[in-house]
Amino acid sequence: NDSYWEGSDPNIQEYPVFKVDSSTYCILYIKFFTDKLFHSMIFDMASILSKKQQIKGTPGQVYVQLKQMIGQRFTEKYLFYLIMKGILTDKRYQIWTGEQLKQSYGDGMPDMIAIKAQRVFVFEFKDVQLSAKVKESGDFDTIISKINLELVQTEKGKPKGVTQIANVIEKRLEKLLPSNEKFKIYPVLVYTESSFDLEGINYYLNNKFREILSSRNIDDNFCIKDLVLVNLETLFMFDRAFRDHKLKFDVLINDFLSYKTNKIEHGSVPFNKFLFQRGKAKGYFYKSSGIVRET
Repeated sequence: NDSYWEGSDPNIQEYPVFKVDSSTYCILYIKFFTDKLFHSMIFDMASILSKKQQIKGTPGQVYVQLKQMIGQRFTEKYLFYLIMKGILTDKRYQIWTGEQLKQSYGDGMPDMIAIKAQRVFVFEFKDVQLSAKVKESGDFDTIISKINLELVQTEKGKPKGVTQIANVIEKRLEKLLPSNEKFKIYPVLVYTESSFDLEGINYYLNNKFREILSSRNIDDNFCIKDLVLVNLETLFMFDRAFRDHKLKFDVLINDFLSYKTNKIEHGSVPFNKFLFQRGKAKGYFYKSSGIVRET
């Protein structure tokens, strides 16, 4: 019905469900639907806490505080490691969590390091969100500026994301690795913001990463691979394939890096899409997670 949208500006991210009739609803996009459920629940909690003054601030300010608390206490400290445990199933991996690394080597370490033979995976996890205002701006400079602030460095010069990984490779990895051996270093940035799934984001951040590395003093024994962005939700979706040894993380990353260089048009393809294709080919699309069965 053309008149339905007359005078309106429909936004399926804000309204991901379409009412067909009094008893039938159509989910327009499942990711927007689940995001809406999750964030609406947090905002409802924020509104109640703000109204009762259990947390000071407007509902919007309390919402930001709650999101930070959930990220710090649950997503970063528990969920990230739980999912990665199911992904890195090969017993040959030597794995250190961020807490273990900090206790043994002090500040400045990544959220996880996994070593398998001469392959070293450096994981940095970022539970950040781009605001609707930024995502809907349609302005390249606005979006890139926010990505830089969240995943490169803050306005005050504090390292974030790719810069943190570069710092680890230059200054901290030598503490874990023998000095007389050669290693392949795989920088991996794990995220939760679905907008980072889009073509070109990984390409842009890898260029920033390479630019940062070019001014650093990197150990000659380190062969630094391209940066790979990985969506935590997608790993969760296909974790059963990893647990069943149908997918192997290190092999998948190497295959993806080779795929990117095969053709020029592959250069901007995100790892998320590559993993979807491999997971579906193995028959694991939308199969229940091993984490769900365990918990």
